[in-house]
Formats: sequence, C-alpha cells, structure tokens
Amino acid sequence: MNDNKAFLVVDRDHKVLFWSDELAELTGHTAQDIVGGNMDPIIHPDLRKMHYAGFERAWDDNFVALDQKIPEGFLDVPTHCKDGEYRTMRIRISRANNSAGNLMVLVASFCLIE
Repeated sequence: MNDNKAFLVVDRDHKVLFWSDELAELTGHTAQDIVGGNMDPIIHPDLRKMHYAGFERAWDDNFVALDQKIPEGFLDVPTHCKDGEYRTMRIRISRANNSAGNLMVLVASFCLIE
C-alpha cells in the first residue's frame, strides 16, 4: 500500500470534497476537474450503477457489510484516468465521524497496482 497521500474525501451525497495532488498525479484528473462533483470521471461507465448502489447500501449500514465483505480492507478497481486509460488502483476506504459518532465523510486512499 502507499503512504495514503493519494486520496479523496466524499460525502453522503457522492460529492467529492477533497482531491489530493498525489491523486491528481496518479489519475491525471485535477482537483478542479473533480471537487464539487461526483466520482463519475474515475468510475468505468459499466460499473457506475453497481458502484452507487453499493455506496448507498454501505452508507446505510454504516459500512458493516462492506467490512465483512472485504476484511482485508481494500478493493482493487479499474480507475479511469484523464488520458483515457484504465489503471488498476488499490483503494482503502476509511470513515470519519463527527463528535456524536455519526458518519460524516469517507476517505478513499489510492495506490497504483503495477
């Protein structure tokens, strides 16, 4: 895994709140391309419906089922880069809660698999 400098932050509504410079280097997509929108630019069109359905289910159960499904803590997924290529990235998902313990945002860190 990487040192977690290549990451994004996304909220419940699929809105990207932060996109690191290191993730921009990996994908070619800059923060200006992505922040404020959704993750569609990096998700394969054939996988978007499945991604968003899984995202909703995971958020609704506070990611308990996802943790059980991927106990190793990461997913390897094709990531659409700005140059039009798909590169396999290892993604580790973390949660950030507010002081009341409510899930507020997700943090996904990325590492290129070579």
